[in-house]
Formats: sequence, C-alpha cells, structure tokens
Amino acid sequence: MATDEPIHITITILQNHIDMWVKPEHEVYYREAERRINDRAADLIKKWGYSDEQDLLSKLLIETTVNYIAQNSQLHNYQETVIPKMETILKLAVQLDDQVQTLDR
Repeated sequence: MATDEPIHITITILQNHIDMWVKPEHEVYYREAERRINDRAADLIKKWGYSDEQDLLSKLLIETTVNYIAQNSQLHNYQETVIPKMETILKLAVQLDDQVQTLDR
C-alpha cells in the first residue's frame, strides 16, 4: 500500500467507537482530537453534570464551533490591521536605512 492511501483507524469518543479512513499523515491529528474531545467532555461532566450523551455532544460541538469562529475572526482582524502596519514599518525601516547609509558616505 502506498503511503498516501487512507488508513483505517478507530477513535473512541465518549465510549463510542468510530471507524474512519484517514490520510496516514493526519492520524496524529485524529488521535489528538480524540484526546481533547474526551478531556473536554470530562470537564463538562464535572461542571454541569451528565444529562445525556447527545446533550453533551451538542455542547461540545457548539463550544468547538464558537472557538473556531472566534479564532477566524481574530485571524481576519490580524490580517486586516496588523499586517498592513507591519508593511508600513518595514517600508519606514528601509527608508531609514537608506538615510543612514547616505549619511555614512
């Protein structure tokens, strides 16, 4: 089998076994997601108590989606504000360097 062919893995979320076919290079991400989801589920159970699995999974999905949206918003804000300022600073640094070299001559 070629290394770029999907591999079969089983991950366990809240004692549910989920069979998946994934890219070999992504297996580590699925394993990390499995760990994080189960850890966060345990935290939510401690915080709110266990009502039912569907409710818990819904809360996890909402929380994950909100965090994703917030991170994308922050990234967009960074791209819209910080990057142009950095480009301006770079231009000023080049101009300053040019002026210093002119004075050194």
